[in-house]
Amino acid sequence: MTDVPDLPNPIMSISDLISTAEVVRGKESLHRRVISRLSSVFNEDGTKENMLLWALSGFRPGFVAKELFFEPPIICSDGVKREIAEYMNFVSTPYTVAEHFSAVECCLPGIQLTYSFSGPNTILLHVTKK
Repeated sequence: MTDVPDLPNPIMSISDLISTAEVVRGKESLHRRVISRLSSVFNEDGTKENMLLWALSGFRPGFVAKELFFEPPIICSDGVKREIAEYMNFVSTPYTVAEHFSAVECCLPGIQLTYSFSGPNTILLHVTKK
C-alpha cells in the first residue's frame, strides 16, 4: 500500500468567489432599498420619539433624529473600493444621496433634513426647524 500525501487545503475556489460576490450584491441591494425608502424611517417609533424629543428640547438646530448603519463591502460589485460617502452615492443610483434626502425633506414641512457621516459606517440624519 502506497502512502498518498494529503492534499493541501484549497486557498480559494470558484464557489468561494461566487458566494462572496453574491453576498456583496445582496448587501448593495439591501442598502439600495434603505436609501430609496428613506422616508420610511420617519414612520418608525424610535424616530418619532426622537422627533418629539427634538420638539421638547426647543428644536435645536442639527438635531440627530436617526442613525443609519451601513457596512459597505470591501470591494463593490463593480470592482471599486469606496468609502461610505462614495458608497452611498453608488447604491443611490440613478440619484445621489442628496437627491434622496431632498425628496424626503419635501415630505417634512417646516423641517430641513441634512446628513453627515459618523465613522466609517454611520449616517446621521439631522433635522433643523426652517
